[in-house]
Amino acid sequence: MLIYNLFLFLVVIGILIIIHEFGHFIIAKRSGVKVEIFSVGFGPSLFKKKKGETEYRISLIPLGGYVKLAGEIADEENTGAPWEFMSKPIWKRFLILVAGPLFNYLLALILFILLFVIGMPRLNTQIGEVLDNYPAQQAGLEKADRVLAVNGREVSYWQDMVELIRVSKKDIIDIEVYRSGEGQLNFKLIPKIDEKENIYGQKQKIPVIGIYPSGETIDVKYTFLNSIIEGTKHTAYLTYVTCKGLWNIIIGNISFKEAATGPLGIYRITTEAAKEGIRYLLNIVAVISMSLGIINLFPFPVLDGGHLLFLLIEKIKGSPLKPKVQQITMQIGMYILIVLMAYLVWIDYLKFFKR
Repeated sequence: MLIYNLFLFLVVIGILIIIHEFGHFIIAKRSGVKVEIFSVGFGPSLFKKKKGETEYRISLIPLGGYVKLAGEIADEENTGAPWEFMSKPIWKRFLILVAGPLFNYLLALILFILLFVIGMPRLNTQIGEVLDNYPAQQAGLEKADRVLAVNGREVSYWQDMVELIRVSKKDIIDIEVYRSGEGQLNFKLIPKIDEKENIYGQKQKIPVIGIYPSGETIDVKYTFLNSIIEGTKHTAYLTYVTCKGLWNIIIGNISFKEAATGPLGIYRITTEAAKEGIRYLLNIVAVISMSLGIINLFPFPVLDGGHLLFLLIEKIKGSPLKPKVQQITMQIGMYILIVLMAYLVWIDYLKFFKR
């Protein structure tokens, strides 16, 4: 089982890396830039094959990859040949750099559209647990009741029901449920106001009634055209949530230690999702791919966003940064990234694997 899980993890990571690097690769080729190396993984190469002007590699450390472009840095080795990266105008270099994250993002969008075509699993409204001393219990709601409507509005999915309760302006909430053996029942209850932390770590006072879902799901399917619309909306929503979450980590509203996930965490998440079925796995792959696309745009050395920052500086000052400055900055960024990766492995171990 361990071998299968490890293989699955490497396949998922490999797909994400290949899609990302292929974005850089294909746009570079289309822009007339020579691609010298296309590597999946870092470090010593385990396998390499030269085809045309490009050497394709599979390298030892499968936690990333890279494409090496001819004339990436403006130094004395550059000849000014038209196939060199630095010989291209800034807008073409921008497209080459942004293509990697963009391809990760497009992969996420395609997978979400596919999931809405084949069926996106969503929690139904069956109650799995009724909390003691909360309005639901006091009103008479029971485990296995299926909520049909809130304040007269029909609901099919748990999240829709939760939203209707939270945005209700009424002091008394009307809940209609179906109970096996008794049919449709109506309950009136006064929600309790609890202070809870949202996904961004911010404390909010929200109305709650004290119920948890059973975990049963419904497959939500759409036509292909509507799947494009729903997939786009879902991708946009997750982008907003991810960006807001990252911002809250930066400003300290969310603990980095609690929110961040590294290689071991991704291994655990992908293997657990695979146990639930292909749709759950595809959903996780889409979420990770989208997150990688966003994170890679951070203006941090080594990441694509760091290279884009160099382009912006070049545009402002009218000439590229000195090669020495770029190299030192990239080396510092690499050291920081290695330390950060080691830290993430450690907190993943404590969070997911230490017993």
